[in-house]
Amino acid sequence: MVSGDQTPVGHAGKAAGEFLRNVYDLSTQADTDEYYTEWAATYSAELTQQGYRTPGRCAEALRQFVALDAPVLDIGLDIGPSME
Repeated sequence: MVSGDQTPVGHAGKAAGEFLRNVYDLSTQADTDEYYTEWAATYSAELTQQGYRTPGRCAEALRQFVALDAPVLDIGLDIGPSME
């Protein structure tokens, strides 16, 4: 989405990158839970836009050691870029 001034906007009118910048200011588990719930709709897209490369790097490293048809248990990752 784009705001009137052509600034990319994420969920709830937050500018792209705002969730990522603000995540480090959370102080309680309740704040963190609420924040990530709100961020979930745009999480993967925002991290990709910000140049987050870890899922691809992890997949490439795994590919060197595990057969492509081998089952893999994925814990603690989102369902976006990590699953592509």
